[in-house]
Amino acid sequence: MKIIIVMIMLLYSNYTMASERISLVDKKLSQGYVAPILTENSVILPDKHGTLYSFDIDNPRVINWKLYLSSRKKIGNMSLSSYKENVFFVVDNILHTIDAKTGEIQWEKELRAPARGKAIVINNKLVVLTIDNYLHVFDIKDGSPIWAYQNGINEVRGLYSISPAVSNDKIMAPFSNGELIAFNEEGKKLWSQKLATNLLDTQLTDVTTTPRVHDNILIAMSNSYIYSIDVNSGNILWSRPLQVKSISNIESYYSPLIPAEKQKEGGRIFMVTKDNKVIGIDIQSGKTVWTSDFIENVQLFVPIMYAHTLWVTSNKGSIFAFPGSESTGRVIKIPGNVFHAPVFTHGKMYITTEGNGVYSLENRFVFYD
Repeated sequence: MKIIIVMIMLLYSNYTMASERISLVDKKLSQGYVAPILTENSVILPDKHGTLYSFDIDNPRVINWKLYLSSRKKIGNMSLSSYKENVFFVVDNILHTIDAKTGEIQWEKELRAPARGKAIVINNKLVVLTIDNYLHVFDIKDGSPIWAYQNGINEVRGLYSISPAVSNDKIMAPFSNGELIAFNEEGKKLWSQKLATNLLDTQLTDVTTTPRVHDNILIAMSNSYIYSIDVNSGNILWSRPLQVKSISNIESYYSPLIPAEKQKEGGRIFMVTKDNKVIGIDIQSGKTVWTSDFIENVQLFVPIMYAHTLWVTSNKGSIFAFPGSESTGRVIKIPGNVFHAPVFTHGKMYITTEGNGVYSLENRFVFYD
């Protein structure tokens, strides 16, 4: 079992692969769908068989630990997240909580159904949404149930990989009937909002992406619309028809990397539309504030904002980078398709490819933390 970890130097004027820094560790770790997570001193990621690996963040040739967790020949769903010293790895309907330093299993829980997305944490409570519209909340220390909620009996199970969102001690859970419900951490329902859909386009009403929150504004997507919702009241601030495949995190206009004269309240969010365009939208007004015609003849997957740069993964072995507010991007060639958002730390970007290994890319043309 070997995986390729490659260091790629991204120069200011172009992109080149530094082959002298290639080390072969375990190629079978390739999967391309589940992003690595970064802890204080390690990079943790799964292979397609449900085995979890921890590598030293400074020397990827060093494997800290390896944990085999699934005996199934075929895995339908996997998700990976972390909080402080804990790693949360869900393989189909089995939730594992693991010590990030040692790889020891702290506790496990069998869920009613496979998880829809990542487990998230709010005030030492672990929140998981399953595909049968069941919201579970566990004690993060031992996995004991605290409360749960099922959003009716829905024949249509969630088809999209999405997770609840948390903000100001609230949990916003997106259900597959298009209903978005906010709870306090004790399980009291605070508000609900049914997101409409265009039935000419689809019979499904599912919320299609994990909601994003910034400054008490929540951005959510249904199959046919994008919504801005007030986190405190649940009122819709604005909506517009738009079919979206994936969305980025929200970039605040108060970012230190944004010129002082352009800083203001609010922020912008970027999205890949179903017709394969990339646009940026102001979260307060709903107006389009950025577009690019730079990308052609590729399928785009996931956008992410980091260090005032928009990154978009795609097929054909390419990642696109748009520094600042530039509409003309730069192409980073990688040996394989990437379906998840890159993760960043220590001046590097980490990705997994569909069949060619895991890569660490050093980036010299953006400012890092």
